[in-house]
Amino acid sequence: MMNNLLIAEQMIERLAIADFQIHERITVDFDQVTTLTGDSGTGKSGILRCLRWLMLNRPNGDSFVRKGASATKVALTVDEKKILREKGKGINRYRFDGGDFKAFGAAAVPDPIAAHLNVSEASFQ
Repeated sequence: MMNNLLIAEQMIERLAIADFQIHERITVDFDQVTTLTGDSGTGKSGILRCLRWLMLNRPNGDSFVRKGASATKVALTVDEKKILREKGKGINRYRFDGGDFKAFGAAAVPDPIAAHLNVSEASFQ
């Protein structure tokens, strides 16, 4: 049995971030309880924003792409399935379970991904 964070009955196992806010490259492995610690300005809130962006397609725009980078890429492993979210010049998509899904503006997360994640805005309160 894997020991990972349980959210909405799903097991979040790993988050890999590339070029999101101040994070050039970072991987977070989750356990039953995962605590983010660090000095102010080190990116703890950025990790939570990154999760929200991948899970809810919010915030809109591309202001979260790391300064100097052309795109951001985030991979989240939930219940042994990887969800990839990419945004940059000419790229705005999700990849999941063999499918390639486009994402535009404030559009909802594609249905197969939303069903797998089973989260809502209330999950981030």
